[in-house]
Amino acid sequence: MSRERPDLLRQSDGFERIHVNLTVSLIATSRDCDGHDPCIRVCRMDDSLIDVEAANIKPIYDYLPVEGTDGRIVGLFSAKGSADGADRDDEFVGDHMRPLSEADLIGADATILDFIYRVRSQPLLVVSGGRINGLVAWSDLQKLPVRAAVFALVTGFELTMYEAIKAVFPRGEGWREHLSDTRLKNAEDVYEKRGGNESDVELLLCTEFCDKRTILKKCLSFDSQARDSGAMPMSKREFEDEIKRIENLRNPLAHASSYAMKWDHVMNLRQTVTTLLELRERIKTAVLARPL
Repeated sequence: MSRERPDLLRQSDGFERIHVNLTVSLIATSRDCDGHDPCIRVCRMDDSLIDVEAANIKPIYDYLPVEGTDGRIVGLFSAKGSADGADRDDEFVGDHMRPLSEADLIGADATILDFIYRVRSQPLLVVSGGRINGLVAWSDLQKLPVRAAVFALVTGFELTMYEAIKAVFPRGEGWREHLSDTRLKNAEDVYEKRGGNESDVELLLCTEFCDKRTILKKCLSFDSQARDSGAMPMSKREFEDEIKRIENLRNPLAHASSYAMKWDHVMNLRQTVTTLLELRERIKTAVLARPL
């Protein structure tokens, strides 16, 4: 067994690479039903609105892909109240569908993060090998691969905070003075439970997300006017608010709670992911710009 100690300053290596294999194909509903997994429900251009509404049950879909006479998907049909006011059978899907555009398509190998950036109220059709073979909707954001992708982002961000603190205090544990006695005692208790001096765990790794936020807020420089290239280009309050936003996403992820059940939650998820990626780069830049 190797006696090599872990490189604690490279904890967040692979931050970008980890998401390459977490793709849309993992969460999409397939077009080809194998009898076990659910498959997407489609309609045809020559289907009557009344027939489509009658068949759109258990579950009810808001949007249905539309197949042309050759079996290719050629558009999207909004099935919400499709037959309202239609008392005749001469109202057809082809008269009401929206033809496909590039904006409706996403590659099966696109990352889940790509999907989070592109998510919309209407579904996206998943393309692989030149064929539309699935569908992905904003309701799919609750699925396990998405949780894994987003939690990896949040965990990677916390490790970036750890690395930043280590870079600011390279010769010891000067960061301790920035925590209250209660918060420091909590970290020390965790440290002892994990083996203390007889393990490769260090005290800083036993602090919580909020502790790292507190330390960085007190030891980094801030300049909301962005005049100082070595400072975070924001105020301390803005910094704290942005990290709290990330922390508020972390908690439901860690406890398997819902975080994207409503459309405004979906928009908050996208904004939080954007904030996380931008803030991570700002922290790294600010730490590198500090005088040695």
